[in-house]
Amino acid sequence: MTARAAGSANWILAWPDGRTLDLGDCRGVLPDPTRNRLFLVPWLTGPVHIPRGAGIVRLDLTADPPTRHTVAPYATDAPYWLVDIWDWEYPSAVRLAPDGETLTFVGVQAGVLSSNVWRELRLWQVPADGSRLPEPLVDMGMVFKRFDVGRHYGIGWRYYLETAIVLVDFRARQAWKLPEGFDVQRTNTDVLVERKLVAAARGNEVVLIQLKPE
Repeated sequence: MTARAAGSANWILAWPDGRTLDLGDCRGVLPDPTRNRLFLVPWLTGPVHIPRGAGIVRLDLTADPPTRHTVAPYATDAPYWLVDIWDWEYPSAVRLAPDGETLTFVGVQAGVLSSNVWRELRLWQVPADGSRLPEPLVDMGMVFKRFDVGRHYGIGWRYYLETAIVLVDFRARQAWKLPEGFDVQRTNTDVLVERKLVAAARGNEVVLIQLKPE
């Protein structure tokens, strides 16, 4: 079990036998119980003292004690990635592919100028073993709130400035958004990513949407 100490960013891992492990200050924790590992987003305070999630660390629980491996760099003396987390209701803005081979996250490479103001909203992928640096997939535009991933597609939601459901094709590195009027709350939405199906509750209505990029 992972839990965040009340009033802090400090996460703790606990085993059924009573053992605990201090994970340090993290902006988010992504569990992968099938493969007995955790992915952590370390907490980093930026130059203007704004706390951000930085980089990604893999914690292998098969070792005793568990071992840490850098997946996306976060040391400030080298190129590193800021991994933003827009919704405290969910563990992080990092998603693991179903095969466990790839991590997809919303973030930005620190120190690199962007062509748009909302530079955090670039979608990146990185091998879960950290064998390559993160590669950019697509710029997402306005504030990107939440997403789910499958093998070839991702489906995300934006809440602010320009509400939309967004479909991302990882292979083609393209993204589309639904027309106006299809904004739904993520907390009332279920998704089947590879079938590109979104089921939404809106007021008294239940809406089933199949996304078809054109």
